[in-house]
Amino acid sequence: MFPAVRKRVFLCILICMIFFPSRLFASETGDVQSKILEVDQYMKKAISKYEYPGASIAIVNNGKVVYTNSWGVTGDKKNVTTDTPFIIGSLSKSMTALGVMKLVQEGKVNLHEAVQKYIPWFTLKDKAAASKITVEQLLSHTSGLSSKTGLKITDLGAEDDQAIKRIVRMLANEKPTAKPGERYQYCDANFVILGALIEEVTNKTFSQFMDEKIFKPLNMHHVVTNTEQAKKWGLTHGYQSWFGRPKVSSIGYDNGGTPYGYIAVNAEDMGRYLVAMMDGNKVLASEYMKDLFHPRVQIKKDTFYGLGWKVTNLSDSEILIWHSGSMPDYRSEMFMLPNEGWGVAILTNRNHQLEEDKLYQVSRGILDILQGSHPPPLQTYKATELWVLSVGLIGITAIFILLLLNFFRFKEPPSFRWLWPSLTFIYLLLSVTFIPIFIYLSELPWRTIYYFSPDLAFLAVNITLILFLSGLISIGIYLKTRPFIQTNY
Repeated sequence: MFPAVRKRVFLCILICMIFFPSRLFASETGDVQSKILEVDQYMKKAISKYEYPGASIAIVNNGKVVYTNSWGVTGDKKNVTTDTPFIIGSLSKSMTALGVMKLVQEGKVNLHEAVQKYIPWFTLKDKAAASKITVEQLLSHTSGLSSKTGLKITDLGAEDDQAIKRIVRMLANEKPTAKPGERYQYCDANFVILGALIEEVTNKTFSQFMDEKIFKPLNMHHVVTNTEQAKKWGLTHGYQSWFGRPKVSSIGYDNGGTPYGYIAVNAEDMGRYLVAMMDGNKVLASEYMKDLFHPRVQIKKDTFYGLGWKVTNLSDSEILIWHSGSMPDYRSEMFMLPNEGWGVAILTNRNHQLEEDKLYQVSRGILDILQGSHPPPLQTYKATELWVLSVGLIGITAIFILLLLNFFRFKEPPSFRWLWPSLTFIYLLLSVTFIPIFIYLSELPWRTIYYFSPDLAFLAVNITLILFLSGLISIGIYLKTRPFIQTNY
């Protein structure tokens, strides 16, 4: 191209950029808008199909919040808005990790130092193991503490401002199931310990530190981190699933659970949070931000855990940074596509242990849309365990009714009278062992089953009760049909 022609072309482009910028970027903007419109329609279908009482979403693109929306009602039947707070579950872990890294940046904490340097009173049943656990191992779930250990100290409903430290002291009787750094074991207790670390190092409550050093600098002004703020910002009960139907829960806020799961955020603030995580912020320098997402331990093929974040390799050139959040009555998903500039947070106010994959599927459907492909049809999930127990309860109840009829019918000793002691033993044995076996097979504490699967807990309790009553009726039939022996004097 001749120099004169090149100059004219450059001048034309410059004039267009100044006077007609929207024309030049129309195709890019149009692509973003069409994807958001498709996400909006997809969310409406998902909310209808999976019967979420309330939901909210925030989407960011290239450093800006480009879409927020809300649907449905809260636990007190008020309309959900983008200012409605939702408990975000384990999305809280990324925020706690951000708080710890803030202290690392300030030189107050070293990731490779033992936790006991900052919490001298922290210990476990295995004191030698407790002395070797590092801050980084807590952040990456490689401390040696098991998932079951974490569940023992969750959802306790604490309301005092000393709850985090008190819960950490409860771990003194817990034994690690692996050596520190040996393997990945997802455990909520790791982040409760980190919450106590923040309190010890800063001499502030976890709530105060996070508000002052993390949320306010990120312009997140309506975040719930304690019971007082829960009342202030209108946090309500969510919904638990009860035989497939949403039912308002009665589970209270837990101050002791804030570092691992009880932070509550609205869609507007989640949008700001995603922007800060993807495009830098006033809280952390870029080198410390990158450290949060650096893979520490492999979870499964192509998926790793960093510091409060999961990282999945989608391809050689694209990674997905994400986390899921699950509470007894709230469910959330969050992901970021750093190379494409997309970030999404989905918040809902309903959950059940057997239904958690539903929102995960929705988030992956939205991921497909943003990457330019069509999401698969929304699946219908069958709660097999729920129906098996339901059929079991019906069957056992039918047997109990037959036993009851036999009790009132028998007047003469039946020929199979010898059977009743055996049935009595079997029924009473099953009534004593059914729930312990149920807990063992589920690998969950009873409180977790009761909170996350209340209908399963209801069935288990009633099966136990019917088995016990059947044992008593069997004893009654045996005694009633016992031959009467007359004695002549």
